Amino acid sequence: MILSLRWSIFLLFFSIFQILLVFSFATSYELIVVSAYILFLLISFFLLKLKIILDEKLSFFFFLSIPLVVISLFFSHSFSLSLENVTLYIASFLVFSFFYSAFHSRKIEKEHIFLAVLLILFVLSFFFILLFVFPSLSAFLPTLNLLTLSYGHSHFAAILLLVLPIVWWFNYSRYSELFRFKFFLVMLFYTLLLFTFGRLAIILSFLSLPFLLSKNFVENKGLKLFLLSLFLIVIPGLFFVSFSSDNCKTVEFKQQLCKPVVKEIRPEYFKQAVYSFFDYPLFGYGPGTFSLITKKYSQIGQHGSIYAHNFFLQTFSESGIVAGTVVLILLVSIFLRAVTTVISNRTRSIEYYLAIGFILIFANSLLDFDWNTFFIFQLSLLFAAGFLQSSESKNIRLVKLITLFWAITALMIVTLGMVLILSKALLADSQANLLVGFFPYSRYQAKEIINDNSLNETNISKMMEIHKNDPDILFLFLEKINDQRKKIALYQKLVSISPWTTINTDYMKLLESEQMFEELGITAINGLRLINEAQSKGYVFRYEVKENVASYLNQSANYHLNIGDPQTAGKYYNEVLQVEKWTFHLSEPYFINQESITIKDVGILLKLSEADKTSFGKNYETFIQWFEKRVIKDILFVEMQDLKVYLTFISENDLWFIISSEIYTHMKRSTQEEGQPYILWWYDFWNKYIQSVDEPNLIEKEYQYKLMNTLFSRGEKEKAKVIQEYLYDGRVPR
Repeated sequence: MILSLRWSIFLLFFSIFQILLVFSFATSYELIVVSAYILFLLISFFLLKLKIILDEKLSFFFFLSIPLVVISLFFSHSFSLSLENVTLYIASFLVFSFFYSAFHSRKIEKEHIFLAVLLILFVLSFFFILLFVFPSLSAFLPTLNLLTLSYGHSHFAAILLLVLPIVWWFNYSRYSELFRFKFFLVMLFYTLLLFTFGRLAIILSFLSLPFLLSKNFVENKGLKLFLLSLFLIVIPGLFFVSFSSDNCKTVEFKQQLCKPVVKEIRPEYFKQAVYSFFDYPLFGYGPGTFSLITKKYSQIGQHGSIYAHNFFLQTFSESGIVAGTVVLILLVSIFLRAVTTVISNRTRSIEYYLAIGFILIFANSLLDFDWNTFFIFQLSLLFAAGFLQSSESKNIRLVKLITLFWAITALMIVTLGMVLILSKALLADSQANLLVGFFPYSRYQAKEIINDNSLNETNISKMMEIHKNDPDILFLFLEKINDQRKKIALYQKLVSISPWTTINTDYMKLLESEQMFEELGITAINGLRLINEAQSKGYVFRYEVKENVASYLNQSANYHLNIGDPQTAGKYYNEVLQVEKWTFHLSEPYFINQESITIKDVGILLKLSEADKTSFGKNYETFIQWFEKRVIKDILFVEMQDLKVYLTFISENDLWFIISSEIYTHMKRSTQEEGQPYILWWYDFWNKYIQSVDEPNLIEKEYQYKLMNTLFSRGEKEKAKVIQEYLYDGRVPR
């Protein structure tokens, strides 16, 4: 196979751009590389004198999805995130349209393109092996990338899954005749697939084997032995990883091997997407904003994601029901065409293998986020362009219109790339203020812009407005704000878009320092409820986290108690005691030394907090002493029902004794006029107490006699006789 120089140059640039797309993923250079790739296709478009030819049935959905996604961009909660996402989405379909038209018009040989894809896979495999053996080399890559074992498995698994059918095609084709060990690539890529630890990709690759094996497979004993050995290793291995917890004890590859199905986190991401969709059904939350959705709707705190791990759920949640439905119909239609191709293609041409690759990656997109990456999505559509067969549109005007639309759209993406290059130059020259006026919408550059000390107040406000719904960016502004109240307002905004900010220690410290104890209480109790809800679902939080939040809630409870709101204080103490049962034992209860807090207040507090006698621990005697001191100050304003609460903490006999002894001592020190209200209250208390306690006969008698004698001496004979009849005749008053 001898290629012309022009064609060789095309394949070389095509391959280079594909590799660059892999390495630029999730970096500030991705859009620049994409725009350069589109520029390459645009130049090729003119050199090939290409007309954009699309399937009439699919083209309707292709071009309907684009304006719908663009519309959702203008309703987005983050224009910067959505601009990037929409650009990548449109660029993917520009790639599809280019290659579909080039294949259909025979301007480009599809076999050559997919041989280049095979070569690209081989090059990427070299990097995968290198990074696997020497993981420290991955320092130059972002944490989330397509090659290393990041957050579990490597997403190189999806690339292998998509391209593996082409490996089989190559081995069966005339192109492999020059290779002596023609099945070496098959063995290599299946082995690499195992080391990606991508369970779904491994399962799908094995399920596809019956459709990929041919008759000459039987003749190759080495390949048969390899695949059989692989099968015997993989099936028990997948079972062990998915259903056993013993593998969680390993140190090396713990993230990859400790993946029991019962702890699978994907359902939580699916729920977040559904919650968001129901809140914003028409236009969605904004294309590319799942990282914001997960922060707003996460019920498990420490688990968040940039992706929903289901392409269609994410599309519906981000772009709304109309755009989501159109994209769903479009991709399902291509999927069904792929299925039809596999069923009807008896000769097993390259289209057969391309269709299998698309079917596999489609299935993978239902449980992973690989289609949310530009490289894998555009490569999948390239496969679709290779197997889709249709007749050319006879409407010449429509073809010209679509061709013009393609060229203009490609030019717009190229222009955006040039704008990003210029903005990087401005940032490198420390021209942050000029950049905000020129193009402030690159989220990747937002951190550098905000951290630039020369950024003026006007541009700080402008950047805050642009990123007002992005918690990660808004957090950067906290260091820029000196006014504490404005900083609190920003934290409150953060809580509204990322509820787990409620347990942020810096936020609670700030509320404490500004003595905003009401807001502190609301914040802390909401934080504890979030933690409790997450724990009820089986997610673990360090005790120190809850303890810290509870300590701030305790401060707010004290504040509410001090301002005469024991109801709120009691509810807060209830939450605090659920975190730390020994709160009243570890430190002296707040009310002990507060003159304004009454017996009635503390009674309400104790009832609502559901504390008991053991809660006070070493401070129980201090609590009793406090009660004794408060009797004369508060007792005239206390009803019997207020005192019943204290029976949880003080025995019936002791409560009678403490109150009676304090009143009797006070009466001996006061005048008859001063003591009269107390003697009347004392009698009323005795009357109700005798009728309400469980064992009135066990109530201490000495102070009952003293009460009776005091009433006689003060002329309250009728009341004294009631006590006399009870003490001598056992007649309980009614």
